[in-house]
Amino acid sequence: MPDCPIPPDVKATIRFYPKNENGRETAVCPPFYTPILKIEGLDDCHHCCRIYWHGVEQLQPGETADVTIKFLAPELFADKLSVGQKFKMREDRYVGEGEITELLFEKKDS
Repeated sequence: MPDCPIPPDVKATIRFYPKNENGRETAVCPPFYTPILKIEGLDDCHHCCRIYWHGVEQLQPGETADVTIKFLAPELFADKLSVGQKFKMREDRYVGEGEITELLFEKKDS
């Protein structure tokens, strides 16, 4: 599985909802997945990102995986991210959820 070609912003654990929970009907295939994230505790905005995973060829509905995430514009909200923060993954509907497990950038002092 290819690594993220640019340094990722966070590590996370994600879970795709199975089809019977209104999840995806098909697997997510490499090299990356590009959902919109709704991050708990942030404004009502949704954030564009790329999710990269390692060790498996594809992620099936109902599966859980450890991933790295690269945000399109992390400078807009990176100071508000924290370990343990939860998020939902959206396509045309919410298809999964996740939790940040590690920040891969230095937080700026406020």
